[in-house]
Amino acid sequence: MYDSRISELNKLLNIMNKLNKELQLVKNNINNKESKSNELVSYIENEIKENIKSIKELENPFLLFIMGSGNYGKSTLINALLQEKVIETSDIPNTWKLDLFTKSDNEKIKITYNDEREIIKSLSNGKKILKEEEHKFKISKKEISKIILNYKNKLSKEKLKELKIEQEKLHLYKSDIEQIKYYLKNKKILNDFTIVDTPGLNQTLLKNTLNRMKKYYQKSDGVIWLIDAQNIVSKKTNKLIEEINEIDNLHEKKIIGVVNKIDIIKNEKDLERLKEKVNKIYSNKFNDIVYISARDALDGLVNKDNDLIDKSNINKLYKSIERNFKIVCEKSQINSKYKNLSIMKNKVLDKIYSYKRNLYKDISLYNEIGFELYKTCDEIYLYTLNYINEFKKKKIYTKDDLYSLKKLIENLEIQCSKEIEKKYNILIKKADFINSTKNNINTKVYFSKSKYLIINYNNFTKVKRNNQLSNLINQFTKTKSEKVLNDEIALSNHIYKNITYLEDEIITTLKDKLDYIKDNVNEVKQITFKNKYLDYNLIKEHISYLNNIENILINLR
Repeated sequence: MYDSRISELNKLLNIMNKLNKELQLVKNNINNKESKSNELVSYIENEIKENIKSIKELENPFLLFIMGSGNYGKSTLINALLQEKVIETSDIPNTWKLDLFTKSDNEKIKITYNDEREIIKSLSNGKKILKEEEHKFKISKKEISKIILNYKNKLSKEKLKELKIEQEKLHLYKSDIEQIKYYLKNKKILNDFTIVDTPGLNQTLLKNTLNRMKKYYQKSDGVIWLIDAQNIVSKKTNKLIEEINEIDNLHEKKIIGVVNKIDIIKNEKDLERLKEKVNKIYSNKFNDIVYISARDALDGLVNKDNDLIDKSNINKLYKSIERNFKIVCEKSQINSKYKNLSIMKNKVLDKIYSYKRNLYKDISLYNEIGFELYKTCDEIYLYTLNYINEFKKKKIYTKDDLYSLKKLIENLEIQCSKEIEKKYNILIKKADFINSTKNNINTKVYFSKSKYLIINYNNFTKVKRNNQLSNLINQFTKTKSEKVLNDEIALSNHIYKNITYLEDEIITTLKDKLDYIKDNVNEVKQITFKNKYLDYNLIKEHISYLNNIENILINLR
C-alpha cells in the first residue's frame, strides 16, 4: 500500500537527493570531461534528472476530460464541479475552443490563438474578450437565419439544409481563439484535477482545435461523458464514443457516463424507465453511470441549499470521480513512478557494475605495470653487473684483454639497448590506458665510447731484461721517480683499474637510462589512467562513493 501522492513524492525525491549527493562527491574528483568516469557520472545524472522530472509529475493534477454532444449542460456541470459560477452558460454550444481549468494562487486567463500567440488577462478582462467573440458568433448566426427564413417556403427541406451549410461556410463567424486556460484558486476539485472542456463533438471542429483535443484526450486520466436525459437514444452519441476511443486505442480510458437534466423528470417511474434504457445502451461503454441535475447542483452550491444539493445527486458524482479516477489514477501514477525507479535502478547498477569491472581490471594492470617495471629494470641491471663481473674474475690482464674488453662492452651495449627497447615497448603499451602515446624516446645505452677503453700502449712496451741486473741498477740509482711501466703487473693493474672505472661508468649510465624509462612509463601510466578515469590516488575514495550509490539503489524496494 502506498501513502498519499505527496508522501510518496517526498519519499522518492529524498531518494533522488541522496543519489545526487553521492554522485556530486564522485563528480568532484573528476577533471577530464572525456573520461569513462565522467561518462558514468553523466549517465547517472541524466537518469536521476529524468526520474526527478517524472516523479514531480506527482505534484501535477490529473486530467479530467469533459465530453459530450451538443448543448447538454457541460458549462453548468463544470461550474457545479468547481462549486462556483466561473463560466457563463449559453444557449450556444461551445463549438470553437478548448477550455481548461487549473489550480493557481493567482487567478487569470490565458488565451491561445490559432497562430500560437498567447495573451494573459485578468478573469474579468478575459471573459469580456470571450463575450465579444460569442457576440460576433451570435450576430453571424442571426444573419444566416434571416437568409434561410427568406427561402423557407421556396425550397425543400433538403435544399434548405444545403443552403444553411453553404451560408455557414461563407458567413458563420469563426474565432481565431483555440484555447482558454482558467487559473483559479480555492477550487477543491482542482487540487486533484485539471478539467478540460471540449467543443461539442457534433459540431464542425477546426483542425487545430481537434488536434489539441486529441492531445489532451491521450493524456487524460479520466473522462466524463455527458448525456442529455431527454435525448439518450442517440446513434450519433454512440458513434462519437466509439470514434473518440479510437483516437488512442492503445490506452484504456476510465469513463463515467453522466446523465444530466434529471430535474425535468417528475416521477420515480419515469426515472427508473430512463435508467433501464440507459443501462441497456451504455452499460458496456462506461465504468459507472451517474444521474444528476447540474443546474440544481449549481443553484444549491451557490445558494448553500443542502436539500437542493442532495436532490441534484452531485455528491454521487464526486464520489464516483474519487473512486474511478482519483484513487485509481493515484495508485497507477505512483506505481508508474516506482516502476520507472526500478528500471532506472537496474540500468544504473548495470552501468556501474560494467564500469567497475573495467576499472578493477585497469587498477590491477596499473599495479602490475609498476611491479613489472621495477622487476625488468632490476633484471637488466643485474645482467649487466654479472656480465662485467665475469670479465673481472681474471687476475692478470694483458693488452689482448683490452681488445677483448672493448668487444665485450660493445656487445653488452647492443644487448642492453635491445632488451631495454623490447621491455619498454611492452610496458609503455600496457601503461597507455587510452592508446594515445607514441614511442619516441631514445632507449639506447652508450658504453663503448668510454675513455677507459682507450690506453696508451706505448707506455707498456715490453723490454727484455735480466731481473737481477735490473734490481742491481735500481739499488744503485735509487731513482724514486722511475716506474716500471713496462712490467706486466703494472699493465694488469692499470687495466683492472680502468675496468673498475668503466664498471662504475656503465652502471651509472645504465641506472640513469633505467630511471628515465621508469619515469616515462610511470608518467604515461599516471596521466593516461587519470584521463581515462581520475587521479589514481583518489581511486579508493571514488569506489567508496560508487558503493554508496549502489547501496542506495540496492536497498530500494
